[in-house]
Amino acid sequence: PPPTDEPIQFDVVIINEQGHYDAASGKFTCKIPGVYYFAVHATVFRTSLHFDIMKNGKAVASFFQVFGNWPKPTSLSGGTVLHLEPEDQVWVQVGVGEYTGLYASVKTDSTFSGFLIYSDWPHSAIFA
Repeated sequence: PPPTDEPIQFDVVIINEQGHYDAASGKFTCKIPGVYYFAVHATVFRTSLHFDIMKNGKAVASFFQVFGNWPKPTSLSGGTVLHLEPEDQVWVQVGVGEYTGLYASVKTDSTFSGFLIYSDWPHSAIFA
């Protein structure tokens, strides 16, 4: 299980064109100020799960699923919209030590994703 109070390292990176997500640290570091959307889709298996989406060390969204003695994995998803400035960091971490049911296997994944909704930069080349 992932340790509490540390970023979860989502080490399989599907797309990271600008390189703002660091798989080694598990953190997204903002380079373009603006409004972003972040989401976590977690597979839960054999125990409860509580995770937080963190911004600069503070939980900005929390999600919890109680284990119901299911024979197969289930899922827990959550997301949030955040305004970020350059060097702000966003990551996911397990919020409570005994609720560490994050799971991945050959047939199921847990994912962390995010994207820029709009930039604060006037006349940003992003939208040119």
